[in-house]
Amino acid sequence: MQTDGRLHTQKVKNLETKEVNTIIEPRRGFYNKIKKMILLSRFHNRIKKMILLSRLYNRIKKMILLSRLYNRIKKMILLSRFYYKKFIMRKEMLAIINKDLRQVATNKRMFLPLLLVPIVLTVLMPSIFVFAIHFIPDKTSEFERLIELLPAAEYSESLEQTVANLLLNYLLPVFFLIIPIMAASIMAASSFVGEKEKRTLETLLYCPLSLKQIFRSKVLASFLLSMMVSLLSFCIMLLVLESEIFALSGRLTAPSLNWLLVLLLVSPAISMIAITLIVRLSAKAQSMEDAQQAAVFLILPLLLLVAGQFTGILLISFWILLGIGILCGLLAWLLMKKAMGNFNYELLL
Repeated sequence: MQTDGRLHTQKVKNLETKEVNTIIEPRRGFYNKIKKMILLSRFHNRIKKMILLSRLYNRIKKMILLSRLYNRIKKMILLSRFYYKKFIMRKEMLAIINKDLRQVATNKRMFLPLLLVPIVLTVLMPSIFVFAIHFIPDKTSEFERLIELLPAAEYSESLEQTVANLLLNYLLPVFFLIIPIMAASIMAASSFVGEKEKRTLETLLYCPLSLKQIFRSKVLASFLLSMMVSLLSFCIMLLVLESEIFALSGRLTAPSLNWLLVLLLVSPAISMIAITLIVRLSAKAQSMEDAQQAAVFLILPLLLLVAGQFTGILLISFWILLGIGILCGLLAWLLMKKAMGNFNYELLL
């Protein structure tokens, strides 16, 4: 009986649990569905926020890129305006340079010295030396002290060839430096004095250029003329001298690196020194002769160098020329800077 009672109670409990489960299970399912919906809604909101944030980020990024693009376009416009103005100024500066160069070409008083001085220094004098060495061999003994100063690599088989090498690569470069000074002084001396004599200075000052730009144009015109005359003189001298040496000895003498230094460093530097001083004097002077006084003081050191070489005191080598070129370049820069700073209307008028 007891066992039957226990079985009955057990069955009753099982039935009760089943009834409870049948009631609770649907509720659990409903709760889980609600929970899932809440989770999904939160996840959806998060995704939505992330999408909104990403859109906002992209908009800000686009705005930053657009602002950068705007700044770049603005800079380009400003630079284009600046370079346009600069180009216009350069055109007007080129007009002044062309006018000065044409004035030299049409003025016999200025053109003849430009033609005669280079011919004398690069054709007549070297030819006299070459013919003297060949036809008067006793004259070569005067170069013995200089030949002793030559490096061993510069010696040739014959004494005549060695003297020709000495003449071309060591003596003539110093003579050659007189040409850019003379060419620069002829044009630079008439830069402002010529304008005063022709009464065109006021017209020049009314052009849409600053006084410093006018000064720079005058200097550049003289510098270009000086370099053109120097380069042309070197080509003529080399052609004539090599032809004479080959005709007399049957050999050619190659120019050394000294000429490279002279043409690219020393000659432009000395020319710029002469031009800066003479143009500045031309602004104050009343005649070309007054403005050309500075050229005399620049030629004197060169004449001393020439005398020192011919007397055997020193021989101009590559390193000496390099030192002279660097010093002259620095001096030219300092003089140009000072001249530009002190140049004003009161000095001209």
